[in-house]
Amino acid sequence: MIFSETTLPFLLLTPPGAALLLLIYGALRRGRRPGDGGAPALGSGPPRLIQILAAIGFLPPLLHAAAFCLLFPDAAKTADGYAWAVDLPAGIPGFATLSLGLDATSLPLFLLAALVGAAAGMGAASSPVTAKPLYLALLLFVFSGALAMFATSDLVFAYFFHEATLVPAFLLILYWGGQGRRAAAIQMAVYLTFGAMLLLAALLLAVGHAGSSHIPTVREAFGTMPLESARWASGLLLLGTAIPAALFPFHSWAPPTYAEAPTPLSMLHAGVLKKFGFYLLLLLLPGFQREALAPWADVLYWLALGNILLLGATTLGQHHLKEMLASSSVAHMGLCYLGVYVMTSAPGTPLSAAASGSILLYMVGHGLAAAALFLLTHSIRIRVGVLEFGSAGGLAKPFPLLAAFFVAASMASVGLPGFVGFWGELGIYTSLQDLPPWKLLPALAGIVISAVYMLRASARFFFGPENLPPPPATFPPSPPLLRRDLMPMERLTAFLLLASMLLAGFFPKLLQF
Repeated sequence: MIFSETTLPFLLLTPPGAALLLLIYGALRRGRRPGDGGAPALGSGPPRLIQILAAIGFLPPLLHAAAFCLLFPDAAKTADGYAWAVDLPAGIPGFATLSLGLDATSLPLFLLAALVGAAAGMGAASSPVTAKPLYLALLLFVFSGALAMFATSDLVFAYFFHEATLVPAFLLILYWGGQGRRAAAIQMAVYLTFGAMLLLAALLLAVGHAGSSHIPTVREAFGTMPLESARWASGLLLLGTAIPAALFPFHSWAPPTYAEAPTPLSMLHAGVLKKFGFYLLLLLLPGFQREALAPWADVLYWLALGNILLLGATTLGQHHLKEMLASSSVAHMGLCYLGVYVMTSAPGTPLSAAASGSILLYMVGHGLAAAALFLLTHSIRIRVGVLEFGSAGGLAKPFPLLAAFFVAASMASVGLPGFVGFWGELGIYTSLQDLPPWKLLPALAGIVISAVYMLRASARFFFGPENLPPPPATFPPSPPLLRRDLMPMERLTAFLLLASMLLAGFFPKLLQF
């Protein structure tokens, strides 16, 4: 595999190129016809060709991302630490070039996006229900935006690529989501658009002062910004990123979105797109003056506890597996915000640097675990038809492999040693060592709460007396029930995610550059 300055641009064009081929192929074959669940879909041709086109879009980024990680330590880098850097003509007034490149912060998240996207795409392309040109094309557009937002070293373009994922995500939820899909899609669009406006204001303030949108230049400019302006910029940045990252009390859009979205989009949104806010914070917060961040530090601590305790308690009260996973994915973000609290309360210190590195590891671990759990929850649904607690049980006997994968993903989600999330969780809690006990103990309660609801979910569905409910009368047009253990593609995608968590768990240095 040969890498040059054209590798990254070509790689980023692969998913949207495959998406366009799928759309053209579908339109030429059959034209428009109703899709699953009343969704408008382009006609599907031979499934094998559709799968090949999808593989062209989803698999090359994964292969290249793995190679990037192996080659990054010895790769030629710019003075700012970017490898495989290239400037492309943007053709946009005010933005002459689009700068691409991967550094020590963006590369692990680029790999995360490639892993989750490949698992989501492979799963979607293997199902006769979702192997439709329009469905896969929209998913590829979301995937391409997720990759591009981590692959650019330009702050404004990173923002643009993230926002570009909103439209295909909205359409996927609106036409292929669950029963509450319309309300969930509209709520997501309203919340994320409002957050995008706040975030854009912060970025424009920073870019205007720096005179450039190059990320390292903007970060350095924060140190010379007038204190009052820096406080406004930091406040807008923290608030603008709090909404896409689902910080309490700006979280209410996220659980219904993940619960109602089709499974591949739930995997990408909860596993990857939600990390964009934290990514910006890791990039930009180290440049701020301590005095600019001080007013927001304690506020972040208490809001982080809102995720850990209040949303954790809400998750404990859930009685539907996918809704529980959606709530838990939001509750876990409180731990990341505890790390952000350290970065804002003690910027420039070793504890702040440790918190930053630990947040990065935790994001990778959480993204992989959340994607695996949503994937396996879908596997449960197409075997028993329901996801309510108490409606099915003892599934470990007829589906032992499904049970093993789900329990392993659950343990990864709660930070069991051996999985990469453990190192992120341990590092964040270690960075809180200077907190008084009355502040530290509530933060530690999240460990117990998350363990309880994940263990309860595993116990209710996979252990106890065997209970396989009959297919409900309202099940079609959803996938037909299977009474077999995981199919080959389900095994492959689940193994890909779990093996990645274990590999990085035993060798976390693979993600630390």
